[in-house]
Amino acid sequence: MKSKKILYLLPFLAFPVAVKAQYAEDGLKFTQQTLSGTARYQSIGGAHTSLGGDLGSLSGNPAGVGMFRKCDISLSLQYNGNQANASYLASPKQSSNSSNFKLSNLSLALPVYVNREKVNEISNEWVGVTLGIGYNRTNDFYSDYNFGGKNAGNSITQSYSQQASALGVPNEDLPLNLGFAYDNYLIDEDGVDPNTGKILYVPISTGNVDQLIQNNYKGGQSETNIVISANYGNKLYIGGSLTFSNQNYEVESFFRESGINSIFQDPSTSVVMMNQIQTQKVNGSAFSGKIGVIYRPVDQFRIGGSINFPTSWNMKEDNGYDLNSTTKNGTFYEPESPDLFNFDYKLTTPFKYNVGASYFIGKQAFVTADFEFVDYSSIKFESSDFDTDQNFKNDIKQFYRSAVNMHLGGEVKFNQLSVRAGFAQYGNPFTDNSTNDGKRNYYTGGLGYRINNFYIDAAYVNSSYKTTYRPYLLNDFSEPVVNIKQSTNSVVLTVGTRF
Repeated sequence: MKSKKILYLLPFLAFPVAVKAQYAEDGLKFTQQTLSGTARYQSIGGAHTSLGGDLGSLSGNPAGVGMFRKCDISLSLQYNGNQANASYLASPKQSSNSSNFKLSNLSLALPVYVNREKVNEISNEWVGVTLGIGYNRTNDFYSDYNFGGKNAGNSITQSYSQQASALGVPNEDLPLNLGFAYDNYLIDEDGVDPNTGKILYVPISTGNVDQLIQNNYKGGQSETNIVISANYGNKLYIGGSLTFSNQNYEVESFFRESGINSIFQDPSTSVVMMNQIQTQKVNGSAFSGKIGVIYRPVDQFRIGGSINFPTSWNMKEDNGYDLNSTTKNGTFYEPESPDLFNFDYKLTTPFKYNVGASYFIGKQAFVTADFEFVDYSSIKFESSDFDTDQNFKNDIKQFYRSAVNMHLGGEVKFNQLSVRAGFAQYGNPFTDNSTNDGKRNYYTGGLGYRINNFYIDAAYVNSSYKTTYRPYLLNDFSEPVVNIKQSTNSVVLTVGTRF
């Protein structure tokens, strides 16, 4: 076969839409963020908007930094244990596990002006101005999928043949991945459609095969915030931040089909097993900002609000694809692998609007609640490829909608010891056109201990959500669907001091 002209990668699909929706899926993945920050912040479910006084405010509502009257520095480490549970076809439930250990937060608050005469009283004067700088890990992509089973109904080679038939071109003009399928004897030409004149292709198999899926995901997102916040009269706190973000994301997707019985090859020399390997690497950098306000009308009550401005990501993506097959007599086919396919694009996330309220019971306890509004249908995508841009725009409008994220939490103090608990739910970003239920639930708790100017906080976070995965697509939607329950157990430790 002649060398192929273009690279046409199958996406890492997570919902039942066409191949073109790869970038719409990635747009959502890179827009949604997980619960993150200091251990105290996470242990109360991330309900920070009206609370303030914690270094988690540097990545949340910057107005909260205005409550600091002393320098404060802290470091947070986080361990994540991930588990994916699913049943593939008729096989029993299977589990895959992965873990990672990361720096979660490193922050510093530095008061640059404090009016000592007004620091403990309500007034109509500026009481203080605080600068802050903080690193915060906002997203983790680490997870593994490892599922397999017997597929009596269809084969991935049918997906290859359907794509090739839709193009209807001679085998030497097929895109690279479909050309690989032809070179590996997984599809073959099967005449010409008399109505369209397109060449038709037939697959080597129509089912009764063993299938194995192994996907490995790595990487994360982080941000560095530079904050300035002011305290007016110990009642009004206003702040703003500049946010510089970075991202790295990697996925290797392996699919094996074995026990193939060829419908067009000699049984003694036919292909009996094939392996498909896809890789995707995305690196990005971005700039954005946040503004916020907290108002304390009385000592017991605070209200707050903040706006996260859109983040404009400059993404650089590398994709790789390989396909090989093995015959019954041991012959191994593997056409020369292509170079990486490079693609640059710009992804702009939506505005995020936060409102919250907190109620204090003296200095012994508080309860707090936040609500965040995000319109995922307003994600924007821009590249040098007009068709990709239009497809992204259409898919985002069709499959995504706005959602409300809720955070609840509280704390009770017993002298130097604090006990905390919280809950968060991230709303479903999918429209009714998608079969996904995108809700994410977080159950949190933690402890804090203060001695003199030093403190240590610990948090436990359990999160879970459901998703679906399709290793390939068929015209009649009969392809296998993996319904996955993803859960993560995290432990966060923060140590810090005020001086």
